[in-house]
Amino acid sequence: MLHTNHNSYKAMSLLGIALFLISICNSQTFSKRSDNAVVSVYLHVLNQPYGYQTYGANIDTSGGYQFSMIVKNFDYHGNEMEMKHYNFPNRRLDPNYDVNTRLNDSTSVFVAIDKEIGNDTTFNTVVWLNNEGDTIRTKRYHSPYHDEDDINGTSHFVPTAVAASPDGQFIYFVSQVSPQLNQNNFIIKKIYASGENCGQEVWTYINPVNFWYTVCENIVYYNSQLWFLSVSTGEQNNFNKLIRLNSETGTLDYEVEHDASSYPVGGGRDMVIDSEGYTVTSVIAPPIPIPNDRVPIMFKVDFEGNYIWYQSPSDDYRPFQRSHHIVKSQDGGYVSCSIKFDEIEVSPGVGNYNEKIWLWKVDADGEFEWQRFYEYLSFDSGYFDLTNVAHDMKTTPDGGFIMAGETKSDCADWPECDSLIQQGWLLKVDACGCLVPGCDAECNIVNIEGIAKSEERKKLFIVGPNPVKDMLNVYLPPNLSKTEGGVQLTVHDLQGNLIKSFNLKNYDTTYMINATSLAAGQYILSLVSKGIVIQTERITVIK
Repeated sequence: MLHTNHNSYKAMSLLGIALFLISICNSQTFSKRSDNAVVSVYLHVLNQPYGYQTYGANIDTSGGYQFSMIVKNFDYHGNEMEMKHYNFPNRRLDPNYDVNTRLNDSTSVFVAIDKEIGNDTTFNTVVWLNNEGDTIRTKRYHSPYHDEDDINGTSHFVPTAVAASPDGQFIYFVSQVSPQLNQNNFIIKKIYASGENCGQEVWTYINPVNFWYTVCENIVYYNSQLWFLSVSTGEQNNFNKLIRLNSETGTLDYEVEHDASSYPVGGGRDMVIDSEGYTVTSVIAPPIPIPNDRVPIMFKVDFEGNYIWYQSPSDDYRPFQRSHHIVKSQDGGYVSCSIKFDEIEVSPGVGNYNEKIWLWKVDADGEFEWQRFYEYLSFDSGYFDLTNVAHDMKTTPDGGFIMAGETKSDCADWPECDSLIQQGWLLKVDACGCLVPGCDAECNIVNIEGIAKSEERKKLFIVGPNPVKDMLNVYLPPNLSKTEGGVQLTVHDLQGNLIKSFNLKNYDTTYMINATSLAAGQYILSLVSKGIVIQTERITVIK
């Protein structure tokens, strides 16, 4: 592992540390579901003066198939404040992952995929929102390859990233485009963000087409310039290239390729930039390549393309593992949001190719600090093949992290249950990555606060919140990994009737359990190993 000194981070003042710890004392954690639509998903989350604002989509079939874009606001405790639905006649407007940014204290924007009913042409639409979630204005944009006589030729026009100038005067957004059949490239547009020219294009950068597949999923405004990673796949070589554009003219004025001779990394999904270089979250294949096998990585590179450090949380290469987001923590470290792949069985012969959220942190020098896993569970036993994905992640004012995403699952007992369910959720954790406070005895902040010495640390699992109204969070520590055959989490009412039994094989994991299907009252949660109850907790469900 390569290292350089990072004295600028380690010279943090005592006053700064004190303020940071005070903010952690007051940090909130919660997990919230979207409403009870057949399909729901949270694709964006932004900090607001009152808490958090999410953007997403719902599909409701109760009164006929109805798609709507949603904006929902939450306070800092996770309490729902309001939700607004937006329907566009003869159009379908889809928010696309974490393509969002703040312009100023009162306005935010996101870029959506826009399609007219009966027309294959895809547009990009920028949506301006106020803090309450009301739409201020929208503006639609064509692909530069748009051709009225060939609407199918421009169907690939998908926004992937957005940034704003610090003064809030300009918006820069990236979109994937199709210059020709079986070819992918990207463009960047600069538009006015406000004033009489609001929405007017200033310039469009079109990346040169040199390879069959070129992707850009990030853009950073830094030192009055635009920085982004271009990931290209040719017939014989793959590479990552850092590119800088002049923000005034949209012309390329700097580019450097990663030195892949030491670390053959995959494409970079997201990055952050500071004075030393750029830090990227990505994935890497095993030394002897196995199709689809990957493990998440973070690496830092200087502006000449030289690696400063490189870190991975695991050497457990699995198919389809991914890494989507990276943010800089308040203490100068880096946190990546990845996808952990597990192949387990829910019952003999029924496979469960499970994916869970994988949050992990390194310090400013790239040294590994901690990792957390989060998984959604349903009381409906018919669902399997759970896929948990965080579409967006941000740091929060109290030093924690907030993620917006969804859980998708198939149905083994169709038509007894819907063939597919998508459940949107919002997940707020503290600076140690704990959804249930006190989950980590080794986290320095937890030690300083004394939580590590509490009675909670003596338990085999920790539950919160209690009482619960929406999502019940159950944390299983890593010391249960020695339990052969796994453990069961059972839910009984006070009369001793079994409500549900969950087979848990993933330890060091926080399980998010939808408690809304339970009637108000008290229940007993039991942790069972080889038929023996090893711990019980009483919870109260409220409505």
